[in-house]
Order: sequence, then structure tokens, then C-alpha cells
Amino acid sequence: MCGLVARLGPPAPLGLQLALTALAHRGPDGEGRWSAAGGRLQLGHRRLAVVGGVSATQPVRLDNSALRDDLSAVLNGELYGWRATAEKLRAEGLPVGPGDAGLLPALYLREGAGLGGALRGEFALVVADGRHRRLLALRDRFGVKPLVYAIFEGALLIASEAKALFALGVPAALCPEALRHALAHQYLPPDRTLFVGVHRLPPGGRLQAYLDEDDALHVEVDEWAPVGWPVADDALPAPVAPPPRPAALRAALAEAVALRLDSERPVGVLLSGGLDSAAILALAREVRGAIPCFTLRFPGAGFDEGAEAAALARAMGCPLRAVPVDHAGLLAALPRAVVSAEGLCINGQLAARRLLSEGVREDGVVVVLSGEGSDELALGYPHLWADEGQALARLGAAHGPQRGLMLPLAGAAGVEAAEVMLGFTPTFLRAKVDFGRRMAPLLRPGAAAGRDPVRALLSAPWVAAETAGRRRAHQSAALWARLCLGGYILQGIADAQEMAVGLEGRPPFLDPAVAAVLQTASVEQQAGPVGGKALLRAALAGALPPEVLARPKHPFLAPPLLGALRGAEARLIPQVVGALEAGLHRVPGLDPAACQAWLRGALSAPADTDEIAAMDAVLHTLLSLSALAAALPTPSMGAPHAA
Repeated sequence: MCGLVARLGPPAPLGLQLALTALAHRGPDGEGRWSAAGGRLQLGHRRLAVVGGVSATQPVRLDNSALRDDLSAVLNGELYGWRATAEKLRAEGLPVGPGDAGLLPALYLREGAGLGGALRGEFALVVADGRHRRLLALRDRFGVKPLVYAIFEGALLIASEAKALFALGVPAALCPEALRHALAHQYLPPDRTLFVGVHRLPPGGRLQAYLDEDDALHVEVDEWAPVGWPVADDALPAPVAPPPRPAALRAALAEAVALRLDSERPVGVLLSGGLDSAAILALAREVRGAIPCFTLRFPGAGFDEGAEAAALARAMGCPLRAVPVDHAGLLAALPRAVVSAEGLCINGQLAARRLLSEGVREDGVVVVLSGEGSDELALGYPHLWADEGQALARLGAAHGPQRGLMLPLAGAAGVEAAEVMLGFTPTFLRAKVDFGRRMAPLLRPGAAAGRDPVRALLSAPWVAAETAGRRRAHQSAALWARLCLGGYILQGIADAQEMAVGLEGRPPFLDPAVAAVLQTASVEQQAGPVGGKALLRAALAGALPPEVLARPKHPFLAPPLLGALRGAEARLIPQVVGALEAGLHRVPGLDPAACQAWLRGALSAPADTDEIAAMDAVLHTLLSLSALAAALPTPSMGAPHAA
């Protein structure tokens, strides 16, 4: 787990050092650089040392005198089973470097642009071919590891975070078009960031670029792997494959966990009271014995799972550290969490994950396993079952913290563009568009003018490719996996907060073998008395206590700050007002006076619990917008401060 930077273009006298300095938090254990083609092709790397020992430095190159200065690679993430793969490559006569990244030059020679299909793990990577003045960049299928790029002054710049691009001179300006998406339906399109000219390589994305004989730059972006579900047997007249069995899922998940325990640094597990993290802990304990666990303790009923986590850790004989947080701590941590994420948030979950990550690192643990991806692959979210016809009122009663965030409140209407293009409006999209309607009065006149953001989002080719012919639950899960999992959970909540403190996160549920089992299960196989995950619950029977197996989905959410401000934490109101004043005046299209007036009304207007949760999403969006804008040194350009 590291930070990387790459450049293809005219020689740059300053090189990549400023970008590497901006990424130092991602790799506190070392730094490396490589260049070829007269300085036209450069790679840089910051290392968090986890596997491969002291020799596994990057950039890596083939140990071959004919190619030594011409083929190199950098990796952010982990490739599993790398020792066995290295042996096979050597048997084929291909020289391999140390560590998991040492596979990449040899695999590139063998696989070319199809390199992604030969990798098992979470990764963002760049392979540079100096002889032909070209490079290949890949991102893993679900987007666990980030990768952004920009074309600036005739050069292609690639990095793990946008702040590294800003350090190389790319202007740091908030993008009005991207903000229209974020303020209309929360999520950005998979290929967008919040910054002008800075693009995100989407999950499963592939970028190929080269310089021609006149030094002109050519760039092509496509995808090497889909995120969505195959057209499964429940969408066809006859089955195309036998249904997966619980034993197959158990075996795949156990292997994925065991692979992710491969580390030369201390390993732990992020533990809540739910099924996903409990499954990871149970399977990790079978391999490692007592393994340290970490959990958060939230104020407020309905959000804290500390007691359940403690009971589970005791039952498994594993030490547990609880990291207590309160609203004052979450509010104080929010600006640094937002700057690390380079994105927005709708809840204190972003700051909470940052505080949890800091607590884990303080205990000396460098690698953590977590349960991200289970709810997408195993259909665990209640909004997916609402799309399959389950009563929204019943789901809302059973999943209170999700009302107003992923489950729409009464009166939230369908979306015309979705009805036309998908044939229905996914339940979560109804909730997100309702959020956009709440944001609309806070914009300046004309700020929302232009193409409908939802229509623009759903018109992207990947939407039709990953939804056509699928059941509604699978269509919604594919959209959610791209927009929320890849663009918000994995990028902002997980990777950004972990890597800001030099912590590597590994999600076993997003292993290709686990995904292959879960994504070929029918909707009926995933259904169950407490929502989804029936196949997963069956796979873990006997490994977990019955009460854990029967537990419904409990999302990772912090209690609403707005509710606290209206009650016991009113003393924090001046701090909130000051946080809004810090940067809202620098956000294109936003009316700071309207935002402050909205806050005064939100603090005094009568509102029930669900309405407060929905309004809290607006408050956190404003707080995160202000923090992000305030981090830019000028209203229009410059490099933001370090994470």
C-alpha cells in the first residue's frame, strides 16, 4: 500500500519530487524515482513497507540488461499469491523483482494491455515502457485503490491523489459541473473528481498513452473489467449455470481472508457488531488465532455497536480496542478527513473512520481487514430489496438509521430520467435526488442551469452495459457499487483515511473469487427473512453465533450532528458556524448567506428524527464543501495543504 506518481510528456526539469512529497503520508517508509526516454517518462513511488522485505523497493524493473532502463512499474495496493506467481514466471524464463510489485514488468511482457486479468488483489498501478515511450495504468475492478490523472502543459500526469497533481502545477480549482452532480444526487460520475481538469480512472479502468515521433501525446481510456453483475440465471428463460453453494462461498471467503493476512507488519480487524466484520474475524482467527480488533463507540442509541463488538471479540478470544468518539471530536476531525478524501461527506462517518484509523495506527497495527463490499455483492442493503418490491415502510421501520439517507422519506418522488432509461427509479436514487432538492435553495440563481445531472449520469455507456437484462436489485447494486462503493466508501471513507496515517486496508469480500460466487447467485438465493445475504449467512452457519447470523444490516453511520446541536451539544453551534464561514464563499454556485440562514432554520424548526437525518446530510455536505474549499490556497489555483 503506497502512493504513486507518473508523468509522460516533454522533459520536466523539476521532476516528480514535489508530487512525492505531497504523497509522503501514503508511504512513510521510503521513496523511489525512475526515468527513461530522455526524461519524457518518469515514475515515482512512496512506500508503506508491508511485504517483500527491505529489497522490495519501487519503481521496479526487470533484471535484464537489455531492458533495465526501459521497463519499470509502480504499484499502490497488494497483489496476493505473488510468491507462487513469481515462481511460475521464473520457470517461463522471465526475470522477476522482489515483492508483489516485482511481478509487474514480467507480467506486462507476457500479457500486455490485458495485464489486469492476471492480477488478484487491490491495486492501482502504472507500467512504463521507455523504449516505446508508452505507459499503461490500471485500477482494480471495484476501485479499492484510487488513481487520478490530468493532462497539463502537454504532459499526462497520474497520481494516487489529486494533491500530487496540484504539486506538479495543475491548477486546484473546484469544478462547477462536478459540483452540480454532487449537489444534485451526492455522487460523482465514476470518471470525475471535484476539481477542474482532474479525472478519475474509474473502477476497472485502463489508461494507455504514448508519445509519437513528434512528441505529441495520445491517451486512450477504457475498461479492462466490468463491475456489474452478469446476466444471471434468474433473468433468463433457463439456467445458464448451477447456483453457487454456501460451501463454495465459505471456501472462497476463507481463502481471501488467508491471503490478506500475508504481512510482515502487524495485522488487525475492523470490527462492528454486524455479520460482515464478524465473518472476517472468525475466518482470520482460524488462521492467526487471537488477532487484535478495533471498533468505534458512538454517542446516541441506534448508532453504537460497541457492546455487540465487545461480546463478539470476547467470544472469539480476541483483544479489542474501542475508540470512543463524540460530536466535538468528529467536528474537529472533519476538515483533515475531507482534505484527505478530496471529496464530500453526508455524515460524520468520514471523520469517524479517520479517528478509528488513527487509533489503529497508534497501537502499532499497519494492516487491517474490513468488511467493505459485502452489502453490494450479497445484496445486504434494504434499498435493494425495496427495488424488488418489498414494502418501503416495513424496511424503513427495520432500518431506522438509513431513513433519509439511503431510504427515501415519504413524498420522495421518482426521477423522470431513471424511469425512461432504466424503467424504474432505484430506491437509493430517490433518496439522493431528494437530498438534491434540499440543496437547491442554497445555490445562487442559475447555478443549477444546464443538463440534468441525473440524465447525464445515466446516459454514460457503462450504465446500460451493467444494467440491461438484470433484475432490479442487480441493476441498483451495480449503480451503487460504481457511485457509492467505488466513489465514496472505498475512496473517501476507507482508503483516504487509512492512508493518511500509513495504514493499509484490505477488504476480503472484494476478492475476485468471492465476487465470482456472490455475483452469480440469483436474487432469490440472496433473499432471506432479514433482507439479503442469505447465501452468506448459510455459508457461515456454525462459524458465528446465531444472533450474529440473524442480525439485520446496520450501516456505518455516525449519529446526526444536527440532532446534537438541537439538544445537548448546542455549545458547538459557534464552531459549526465558523466552520461554514471558513470556505463556503469560495464554492462556485453556492450562496453562503442562504446556507447560514438554512442552518438557523434547521436548528429551530420542528422536525422528527427522519427529517433531522435528512437535514444532517445537507449540513455535512456544507461543512465538507467549506473545508475542501478552505484547503485551497487561493480561490482558483494552487496546491492544497498536506493531508
